[in-house]
Amino acid sequence: MIHLFSIIAVQVKESIRAAEELMSQVLPILKRAERPLSVLEIHELVNASRPFTIGCVLEALELENMASREILGEKVLWRKFEET
Repeated sequence: MIHLFSIIAVQVKESIRAAEELMSQVLPILKRAERPLSVLEIHELVNASRPFTIGCVLEALELENMASREILGEKVLWRKFEET
């Protein structure tokens, strides 16, 4: 049982590291963007992970006030957070 917890702990650490690495790739894209971008556009620029995972990273950045979303019709677009 202890071995199972060790495996899970390693996997959790790897997942956190991967999420942090992905955040460090997504944030500069948002900062450089001249217009809000869709998840698919960001996904293509990062060229890593799945669009769903990129969306999760964007939501995490939003919670940290580092990104914000705009809803235009049926589109959800993302940009770096700017205080108004």
